[in-house]
Amino acid sequence: MNDTNIEKELEEIRQAKKTPAWVICAEIGCCLLMAMGIFRLIEYMVVYILERIVQKSYGDSGIEDPGIIGKIILWFVFSAAAGLGFYLVYRWSKNRVRRAEAKYKRIITERAAEGMFNKLSHSEFEGFEKAEIKQTGLVKMRGRYRSNGLISGSYKNVSFRRADVELGSLVSLIDSKPYLLGSWSIFKFKKKFRSGLQIFTKDFQAADTDNTSEDAPEFKKRRKLRTDDERFNRVFSVYGEDNPETASLLTTRLTEALFGMYQMLGCPMMVGIVGNKLHVVFHFVRKNVKPSGYANMFWLQNEIETARNELKAMLYIADMLENDREDDLLQNGKESVRTENKNVRKNG
Repeated sequence: MNDTNIEKELEEIRQAKKTPAWVICAEIGCCLLMAMGIFRLIEYMVVYILERIVQKSYGDSGIEDPGIIGKIILWFVFSAAAGLGFYLVYRWSKNRVRRAEAKYKRIITERAAEGMFNKLSHSEFEGFEKAEIKQTGLVKMRGRYRSNGLISGSYKNVSFRRADVELGSLVSLIDSKPYLLGSWSIFKFKKKFRSGLQIFTKDFQAADTDNTSEDAPEFKKRRKLRTDDERFNRVFSVYGEDNPETASLLTTRLTEALFGMYQMLGCPMMVGIVGNKLHVVFHFVRKNVKPSGYANMFWLQNEIETARNELKAMLYIADMLENDREDDLLQNGKESVRTENKNVRKNG
């Protein structure tokens, strides 16, 4: 996609972000009609109730309106129709904006991931299932859950998926700020890691460190760990099993890479290893990438650069874990060969 086509799409996005005049007029008109209908409905209901009271108290008063029930039904239907009209216009306007935001994200994703992945596909309105995220045991799952903007592909024979994720607390109706609003990426390796690991910055509030969870059996025995790097310990929290397998994952190269990633991106983050999957989660603090009514190429390029840096950082972590595991397997293989040679010499 060249810059000319992108500029055309940006113009369409800018237009979609602007609410048409007819939508505003329609919404105001529907509100006025609905208010009038509700007022008339209340008026006839009050008259009907008063007539019933008078009839009960004094018998036939002679003031009963034989058509009042029909009027009540008529104005109820009128109010409901006006309300439905407002809802339909409102939803049409919101869906128009939603499609524009999805298109904006698609442009950023495609440009940022250019040349990085094989067989890359993008689904604007699909995301991760809630059950899949819950089964990781990495984050707290309370309140509403939303996920969209799924991209999938492969990287060096490792399958890759990424989507926007929102987890919000519904404890307070006043403060409904999500405790996780960002991206979730999953790398699926061919072989399982020998131990589970969870690393997150201390400002990442969505992390779940409960080792009694039934959702993630890999973390049944996890506990808080410390590294030899005090600078890293001040910024990150580490949870996992206290065994040599976990220590083999928690290398100096990994801690330095994570610390550098945090300094570069400047947002709360978490890395989790569960089974054969690497999970990388970023909480952007600000709202997910959405275009304003004045979206232009300069802003778009900044968003693309930010997304590209995020993807590069994730791929670096994935490469490092895979290389460290290969080195570990190679070292174990050499030790096994040396042990076999010693046994052969002893038997000889």
